[in-house]
Amino acid sequence: MLTCEEALERMSQALDGPLPLEERQALEEHLESCPECRAAYEALFQVPGGL
Repeated sequence: MLTCEEALERMSQALDGPLPLEERQALEEHLESCPECRAAYEALFQVPGGL
């Protein structure tokens, strides 16, 4: 599982373009278990209500 730091790095990479499938899946798994990173993801990508 990703650390919060790794998850934030993946989010930054995702702003530049699609992530490879394996990295995207790892990020999604982390977001499911980490409310802080999920909130950061939603703020970055303006995704109301989750993934």
